[in-house]
Amino acid sequence: MKIRALTGFVSFTPAAWDNDGDQLKRTLGEVAQKLGILSTELSKQAEVQTVRVSCNNPLQWLPFGNKEKLAACLTLLDGVLESIGIHFFNFGRLVTSEAAIIANIPFLVTFSSRFNLSLDLSPTSHAVAKQAADVVLQIATETNGYGNFRFCVSSCIRPGLPFFPASCAAEAAPDATEATIIGFALGLENGDWCQAALQQASSLAGIHQAVSDVMLPTLKALESTCEAQSTALSLPYLGLDTSLNPGLDDDGSVGKAFEFLPEVTSFGGSGTLAAVAASTRAIQALPIKQIGYCGLMLPVCEDQHLAAMSMDPDRRLSLAVLLQLSSVCGVGLDTVPVPGDVAPAALAGLFLDVAALATRWNKPLSCRVFPLPGCQAGDRTDFADNPHLVDACVFECV
Repeated sequence: MKIRALTGFVSFTPAAWDNDGDQLKRTLGEVAQKLGILSTELSKQAEVQTVRVSCNNPLQWLPFGNKEKLAACLTLLDGVLESIGIHFFNFGRLVTSEAAIIANIPFLVTFSSRFNLSLDLSPTSHAVAKQAADVVLQIATETNGYGNFRFCVSSCIRPGLPFFPASCAAEAAPDATEATIIGFALGLENGDWCQAALQQASSLAGIHQAVSDVMLPTLKALESTCEAQSTALSLPYLGLDTSLNPGLDDDGSVGKAFEFLPEVTSFGGSGTLAAVAASTRAIQALPIKQIGYCGLMLPVCEDQHLAAMSMDPDRRLSLAVLLQLSSVCGVGLDTVPVPGDVAPAALAGLFLDVAALATRWNKPLSCRVFPLPGCQAGDRTDFADNPHLVDACVFECV
């Protein structure tokens, strides 16, 4: 197990940019200092892979109405983040139906490799879904597909979720003029725990107890450290996202973990939905302070077993299977490669499918897909230059 994300949450107002960004600099400097102390303490128990900062709806604090001023603010922000050692920053969850605002997303995401963002979508916002599809395709064109690693469409996301790019902080009060440091949360990389728990379970009936046996002792220790540091630093502890999240090596695959169960002969086949549902119930029942997705993550290009399955014609995964599992696993579609010339209408429909599931079950779901220029369905990706991804088969999206 590793701590994938130690995420601090901040809400800003337009006053953040006054006096050459004085309030922005002070607030980010303070939160970075506190997160640094937290990272040092938590590292005594587990590797802390990334320290991150996530913010409130950017509509509340970014000057979208002036492109020149927006560029100047982003330059200032990027420089401040570089100076304090924060390499992962999320603008928050953009909640708007204004086409002129949404059109700025590619500019924000591609401005710096540290910038992330999500766009809120309801299942009835058809125009927003169509524009989101155009945004994803534009980012893909400008970054050869890689930029969409830092953007997703999301639904029913609640503040405090630590994983990017869906992460967001609570919105600032309408009359607020000061920035607020809200608190911090943890997200894990724990595919090894998933494999250990499902091997120990040996059947669907044993999942609940096995998950508790494998995960709870360490989670309780992490929680104790977080609560103690929260008091010492005057920084509220918001909770831990208990999601089962794969690592990039085979021992960290969550897809492989489910094939240890006798009821699941092949991940995605019969018994998978029941096993995923049982695992999700088990982690959500853990008696610790939880926040975020708290489900099963199935990022195709971050899980060696799922990636290999996508290239196996006898066991090939599909968007339909992944969507079906999203109905019980609580995360959505993640790091799914699709053809570079995918029809915008097909992407928009996919986003609306995920939004419909999230809204119907009132659960946080996100959709992060990678249109890859020059690639067609069935082609193999080439992520050799990206240490965060493994190669998979390009999915059909129609």
